[in-house]
Amino acid sequence: MVAEKTTICFIEVGLAGVEPRVWRRLAIPGVYSLDLVHEVLQLGMGWFNAHLHLFKVGDKEYSDPEFELEDTLDESRLTLGGAFRKSPGGFQYVYDMGDYWVHDVRLLKRKTYVGSDLPPACEGGERACPPEDVGGPWGYERFVEAISDPNHEEHEDMVEWAGGAFDPECFSWRQVNAALVLWWQRS
Repeated sequence: MVAEKTTICFIEVGLAGVEPRVWRRLAIPGVYSLDLVHEVLQLGMGWFNAHLHLFKVGDKEYSDPEFELEDTLDESRLTLGGAFRKSPGGFQYVYDMGDYWVHDVRLLKRKTYVGSDLPPACEGGERACPPEDVGGPWGYERFVEAISDPNHEEHEDMVEWAGGAFDPECFSWRQVNAALVLWWQRS
């Protein structure tokens, strides 16, 4: 009996337009279709999967056909490995067409393992995911400014809107991995 092999893509995902940089380093099986990669990116970054999304790979866009986004291809028909073959320099994942969060996705390395059922994993990252509906990179900058300064005129309103304290530096790869394992076990 020959053991199955799985190629894992080690990727880095960073939010464009946000300083200091919010990023994650993830290990995802290359056979995952982009609809599954979307699920992993949501958990990895800390989003709540409450908005539309799409992938920009080369000169093509891929999304969930149910969104009926014009000129997009079915994301379930392209794998992560296939996306990097089409666009070796990386691609973009866009989440929330209103706030327009652009995630730059680049391949760090590929590694082949024996075994066919490996879960995705987070190997590192920095900074908290911005809150949903904060207004994109520009709104997030304003939000962080307000919550970081108790004397800011919008401080109390922003803290209340966020549901309490928000630490933009807070990130735990262990929490991400716990969420990924739960998702993987249910899949």
